[in-house]
Amino acid sequence: MSDHTSRSLRVHPYLARCVVTGVVGVTLAVAGTALTPDTAIPSPSASPSVVAASNAPTVSANANFAITRVGAQPALRAATASSVAAQRASRSKARLRATRAASTWVWPVSSVSLGERFGASGGNWSSGQHTGQDFDGDTGDSVRAVTSGVVIFAESLGRRGIVVQLRHKGGIETWYCHLSKVDVAVGDTVTTGQRVGRIGTTGNVTGSHLHFELHTSPKVAVNPMPWFKRNGLGN
Repeated sequence: MSDHTSRSLRVHPYLARCVVTGVVGVTLAVAGTALTPDTAIPSPSASPSVVAASNAPTVSANANFAITRVGAQPALRAATASSVAAQRASRSKARLRATRAASTWVWPVSSVSLGERFGASGGNWSSGQHTGQDFDGDTGDSVRAVTSGVVIFAESLGRRGIVVQLRHKGGIETWYCHLSKVDVAVGDTVTTGQRVGRIGTTGNVTGSHLHFELHTSPKVAVNPMPWFKRNGLGN
């Protein structure tokens, strides 16, 4: 072959690269891969899996962790709120139990059998209405202070017979009426459950029993049963 022929068959290196690039571009376009001017042309030795991996979007481990955290936040907040509410409820119940334990009363008699109730109407009472709660019992049975207090009265009081009056914290008074005997004196400090007298039949009665009154002031008698319930007794 002559030198002229050899020179005419020589291809400039730049043109050769363009031809190769065009062939590869057409091949990849047919395969469904879009090329842009910035797309790197893989080397001929690269396998199809490597090419696909190089073009696939990636998600970092941190991104996955962030997604997990965002998704878990509402559930975490709900669990925390539930736990806080449960703790508050538990503390509230504990305070209530402690308050009741500190202010628990006792019944004025050891064996509770309720008689005439507060508010009953009839001619047996001077006011036309029963001003206390009766507890059945036998003459001589012990009568107890329902809670601690100070003796402010201990003698006969008209239709109520022999009466012991105690003043308690908060200014309330409890009256123990129709007694046969008094076991305390004015000025004495008594403790919860301490005996202050004994059941009798003094005053206006039809049989032996304790007539118990609770006063929020000296002249205002109220139903004592809610007070017993409030302090841990009754239903």
